[in-house]
Amino acid sequence: MDGKPLALLSAVFLPPENNTPWDKEHGQLVRRRIKTAEPSPEDIGLCGCWRIAAVERVSIDLTKPRSQQLPVTEIAYYVDSRTKDELNDENMLEPSSATGTPSKTEPIACAT
Repeated sequence: MDGKPLALLSAVFLPPENNTPWDKEHGQLVRRRIKTAEPSPEDIGLCGCWRIAAVERVSIDLTKPRSQQLPVTEIAYYVDSRTKDELNDENMLEPSSATGTPSKTEPIACAT
């Protein structure tokens, strides 16, 4: 894999922040935004992977004193064998109960 699809995906803008609600989870405020692309498996070198996704997660720990409640931003990349016609972006963001990662997707670091 030459990195082009990931570079292109991360260069594309995520949905606007004001269109993405905050959720309260385990003493934190959390906002997730997703951007997906559908390269061919040959383009990314991963057999059966039809979609890559960049997920931005911003969290604020509400258990800390107010002066220390700073937003923390994480970006994770995932691959999925389903197209947007089979699973839309919003449903892809729903975490599985076992891993906390988007349901039925694999983090790129674990994909072979």
